[in-house]
Amino acid sequence: MRRFVSSWWVAVTLVSSPAVAFAQEGKTFPECTHAPSERDISAAKGAFEAGQVSFHEADYARAILYWEDAFRRDCTALALLLNLARAYELAEQKAHAVSALETYLARRPNAADRDQILRRLEVLRRQLDEEREAARREAEPDPAQSAPSRAPEPLPAVEEAPTASTQAPVWPLFVAGGGLATSVVGVVLWAVNQSTINDCSKESAGVYVCRDAADKQAAEDALPRRNVGIGLTLGGGAVAIGGAVTYFFLRQQAQGTATLQPSVGPGFAGFSYSGTF
Repeated sequence: MRRFVSSWWVAVTLVSSPAVAFAQEGKTFPECTHAPSERDISAAKGAFEAGQVSFHEADYARAILYWEDAFRRDCTALALLLNLARAYELAEQKAHAVSALETYLARRPNAADRDQILRRLEVLRRQLDEEREAARREAEPDPAQSAPSRAPEPLPAVEEAPTASTQAPVWPLFVAGGGLATSVVGVVLWAVNQSTINDCSKESAGVYVCRDAADKQAAEDALPRRNVGIGLTLGGGAVAIGGAVTYFFLRQQAQGTATLQPSVGPGFAGFSYSGTF
């Protein structure tokens, strides 16, 4: 059994394969405290042969299961640790491979291949250190990504300059219309009042409108009071019309759409009004 395992290890070590592994905790192998029985040796041989088939099929995980079982049954077959170390390495379990080789040297300190195994251990440990460092760097958050992203600062609010309304109000039209109507009423009242005074002096179909001099005098006495009322009516209408027109002109001039300029020409002197619409 031991001779078979040793020859198999020689075949295994000739196989090369790249190993890209992630560092794991090393495996612990129990102390060998008893000698195997014939039954244990037979079972170990069967497990070893099954593992050999799996190893050739590149099924390293299954080969490891078989060879670990074989070593558990026959812990004196130390060459199995070398086979396991190679299988661990190809299965990307370098920490287990280091444990297997260290256990092998601890239980066989005077091994003929000790120097070769020590060099192999040095390479595996260096690879483990590199993998652990790479894993540590990957676990650390990237400062550029972990820094909280700052929300973009809002743009300063732009205050819109107040613009004058381009739509003219309609109330000046109503004021001007009311003033015009009031002026018309005043003119009508003045005309009626004068007509009444004049009619007192006229004869219509041989009959005077005023019955006597007293009626004519009463009509003449009421004339000043009526004229005051008529004057107020005419004045109020004129003020309303003038105010509405003045407001319209001042508003147009403030908007730059109307101008009032002095104008002098042949036979004319005054002001000219111009505007845009």
